[in-house]
Order: sequence, then structure tokens, then C-alpha cells
Amino acid sequence: MEYLLRVVAEVNVNELYTPDQTVKGTWVLRRFNAGVGRENLRDTVKPDGRLLQAQVHVQPSPPPADGFTPEMTREAVDRWVDGNFDGQTISREDAVASGMYDHVRALRDRDGDRAMVVPNSGAPGGGFPWLSWEDQMILVQQDQDLVAHYVERDCQRFLERVLAAGDQGADGYIFSEGYGGACDLSSPACYEKVFLRPKQTFYRQVRDAGLLGIGYFLGGILPFIDLINEVGVDGVLIEESKKTFHLDPVEIRKRLDPRVILFGNVDSYLLLTGPSSAIRDAVARQAEARAHGPFVHANGSPLCPGTPPEHIEAFLEAASGEG
Repeated sequence: MEYLLRVVAEVNVNELYTPDQTVKGTWVLRRFNAGVGRENLRDTVKPDGRLLQAQVHVQPSPPPADGFTPEMTREAVDRWVDGNFDGQTISREDAVASGMYDHVRALRDRDGDRAMVVPNSGAPGGGFPWLSWEDQMILVQQDQDLVAHYVERDCQRFLERVLAAGDQGADGYIFSEGYGGACDLSSPACYEKVFLRPKQTFYRQVRDAGLLGIGYFLGGILPFIDLINEVGVDGVLIEESKKTFHLDPVEIRKRLDPRVILFGNVDSYLLLTGPSSAIRDAVARQAEARAHGPFVHANGSPLCPGTPPEHIEAFLEAASGEG
């Protein structure tokens, strides 16, 4: 059963949202736990910060695929992957033939002489597809060996997609890292036991294929920096500061392995709203990270729809030292 609550109103977003939530551009997504499976709040927000419409969906765990019994065992994980019940198990050759990376080839042909082409479409081991979010978070505490096996198998099959992207001209791949949606939903000790070894193997295989492995580590990652250094990534992307965590690229750059490239996290909402002077100031503050190791100016989240081109130009000029 699915319940839908639709609220149509115009209110001030700052009055609606509490500090542990975030408003970014046109769409807002909030996940919260009320003991009823999955709940999402998605709002339509005007660029001036006025809320137009809110929808709350409450639904139970997703039903298992036909022919699959979702008992929580290693054998069930293997059957799910090998049987391709979620349609995500695909060979390298079939991935190329499917056209899923045709855009990579088009970008390589058009821009490959002046830009890197690095796709991003999630990451392996982000969560069990047949469990609700709440059940996934409970499972990673109750049966860490089982979750580790799932992560290992999911990395094996995801690698085929990465190799296909490489065949189409990708220089590397960006992986959005975080079980359940963010790294800080579990403890560093849990990450070390469950995720570290399979992720080390995965990123090494990506590198052995001649591709850059860039981790977009989501959430408040400060307690995880030492573990991230052990994973063996080539680069680290971070979110902008939000909710209850603050991510300072200068401090993170000091702690990262000097061989790892850090990407900045200028707030994409700032790029949406401006002004250009504030954008230049934000870039200048983050430029201090370059004194402590390799650093690339970047925004912390995808660009918001409707971001003015002049704000992007201000960011690029400041990042290149021309602004």
C-alpha cells in the first residue's frame, strides 16, 4: 500500500525546514524514519526560496522480484546477482552494445582533447535492492559479514560497467560512496569491517584497467578520512557543508594522502543564487587547500537547474586565477 499526501501552498522554506535538512535549488529530497518503510518528501521550490508544492510518499519495502525469495543469506545474494533479478548484472560487452555509454563516446570525440570525461552513476554496495532503507541499516549492524559479501559481489558486477565506460573513452569513473545514502550513516568501525577490503580491491581493479577511480564520499566524512586514505582512490569528491556537518577542504586536504586529488565543495546553491562576488570569495577561501596537496576547484553537488551562466563564469574565472 502507498500513501500520498499532497500539500499545495506557498510558504517560506526557512520556516519549514529544520537545520538537519537542506534546500538545494529546484528540488529538495528528504528521507526520514517513521517506522513505515520508505518515506520521501520532494518539494518544488522557486529560485527565490518559496515552496510551491510538497509531496510525502509513505510506502512499504519494495516487493521482491518474481521468482526470488529474499531470505537474508549469502546464497540469496549470489542468486540475486547471478540471476540478474534487478536488471543490473550486465557484461562489459553487453553494456557497450546497450548504448548506456554512448554519451561518453560523444563527449570523448567532441571534448577529449581539452577535458577529462568521467561519468558518474552511483556506486556498488550502496544498499540491498530488496530491503527498505530502515532494514538495510539494521542489517549492517546485525550481520556485517553478509553485507560485506553483498558489497564484494556488487563490486564485481559493477566493474563490468566501468570497463564498458572505459571502452567508450572514459578517463575514469566517479563513484557515489555511502551505504544507505551516506558514509556517516554507519560508524568508521563498521566501514572498516564491511566495506574497506572489497572497496580496496574494486578501486585497484579500476586503476589496473587504466582508469581513474574517484570516490564521491557522501555525508560528514571527517571521521572516515584515515579509512579513505586506505581505500586507494585516485581522487575524493566531497559534499558542501550541510545539516550537522562542516567540511572544510583546507583541513581535509591536510589529512588526505598526498597522492590523492581533492575536489572542492563550493555550494551549488551559492552558484544558483550568487552574487558573483560571493562566489569568487568562496573559491578564494578554498584555494588555500592548494598549499597542502593536489586540489581541484569544484562544486559540492550537481548544478541546480536554472543556475545563471554568469555565476558559472565567475566560478571558472576565479578558479583559474582570472577573476
